[in-house]
Amino acid sequence: YKFKIAPVLTQAKGLLFISEEEYRQSFESYKPSIGARLLTRYGISPPSFDRAFYTGNMTRTALGLNEYQILSYVGRLHPGKGLDLLIKAVAALPDKSNLKIVIAGPATGAYDKELQHLARRLQVDSHFLWVGPVWGDDKWSLYNDSDAFILPSHMENFGIVLFEAMSQRCPVLLTNRVNTYREIDNAQAGLVEEDSVDGITRLLRRFANLSMADRTQMGQNGHDLVNRHFLIDHAIQDVISLVSQQTDAAISSRK
Repeated sequence: YKFKIAPVLTQAKGLLFISEEEYRQSFESYKPSIGARLLTRYGISPPSFDRAFYTGNMTRTALGLNEYQILSYVGRLHPGKGLDLLIKAVAALPDKSNLKIVIAGPATGAYDKELQHLARRLQVDSHFLWVGPVWGDDKWSLYNDSDAFILPSHMENFGIVLFEAMSQRCPVLLTNRVNTYREIDNAQAGLVEEDSVDGITRLLRRFANLSMADRTQMGQNGHDLVNRHFLIDHAIQDVISLVSQQTDAAISSRK
């Protein structure tokens, strides 16, 4: 970093950050100092998904989960994602009889087998459904049919799956190690706790205690947050604006 990356960053006219937390952390993370820090938005492009025309397998009925509260996770099965914390947190819940957690994503090596072994050892394997990677309409249907989406990560730069879920009015549960947790928390679009077994246990308990009205409002808040600030068009607008500002400033300095 010191000899290859730092010189480039120091000479850069600006360095873009896509979350408030990432921006804050940069003052401690980047040494020696870098060029101008510029905060910009990042975004998604949700499809025009209509569950009425969906005929795939990622629905409550197709998964056999009509009678359960469904939490979903979409992403890599990797130690950094905190899924071991989630399994241990489920084991710590006194009442979990109606809880099912759908885990969707590709495994890193044999890590999925390690997680499944942990769930069996803690006698909570019946609460987890491992469906492998999901793409396209299958993914969007899973978001739609979940009561909440959970991301118990130890570190996330942005957490794009959170914004995909929120775009479908799905409440989100996350840790404060996801760099966009402030934006989500401030919008009351989800619940945030620390990345520990106790923290994830609190997340699950807090969500279980929410009324249906509160869950619906949380989902709507997330949908509104995405539409106001986190569509791909917002990111394009910010980058164009920042580049224009830097170009204008460079031209002015030469006059």
